Order: sequence, then C-alpha cells, then structure tokens
Amino acid sequence: MGKRYGQLTMEERVEIYRLHADGRSQRAIGACLGRSPATISRELGRNSLPTKVWEGGYEAVRAQALTDRRRQRGRPHKLTASPELRATLPPHRLDACVQRYNNTPRKCLRFLTPNEAFAYAASTVALQT
Repeated sequence: MGKRYGQLTMEERVEIYRLHADGRSQRAIGACLGRSPATISRELGRNSLPTKVWEGGYEAVRAQALTDRRRQRGRPHKLTASPELRATLPPHRLDACVQRYNNTPRKCLRFLTPNEAFAYAASTVALQT
C-alpha cells in the first residue's frame, strides 16, 4: 500500500495510463507508483467517464486538465454547503467564530496549532511552579 498523500503528478498519470493500457490491475498500478489502490481506482473512475464529446477511457493529459479545472473551481465551505451542520451551532456563536478565525473550520472547533499548544503548556507549567 502507498504512503504518499499528495496530488498525483502528470508523470504518475502517464504511468497509470501506460500500466492500465497494458492490462495491469489497480493494485499492481498502485504498487508500482507507491500509491494506494483506492487512489488509482478513484483516478480511473473520476477521469474515465464518457461525456457528450468524449467516448470514455483514461488519458493522462485529459485527466490532468480535468483535475486542474476542478482545482480552480474549488469547493464550498462545509458550513455553507451543509444547512444541517450550520443548524447545530447557534447563529451568534457561528458568526462570531467564523469572523474570529477567518473561516478556518479547525479553529472554529478549537484545535490548537503546535505553537499555541506549546505556549499553553508553558503557561500552565509556569502557573503551577
């Protein structure tokens, strides 16, 4: 199983195309690239679908173009996209939290950065001594 978690590169997409055309399994392709078979499965499934102008099948250049287009388009913020999640927080608390932390969900949930955690630990140790 792979241990890399970044985006697929163009070179990796070319290799996926070549190995897939040779009839290799998704597990074998993943092993060759050091990626999870699930990553290969998602890549082939997401970028092989036929459209009105495309008969289907995986091609590396087209897959990279589709990925770039998706990346530019972006995704809506979780609280914007999910009214159910937004309803779980009182409006005044949600607005204050979002304004205070610049729309950072981890900050809204009170996660600490490493520097904040270290400063907090240092201050509690100083208070105890």
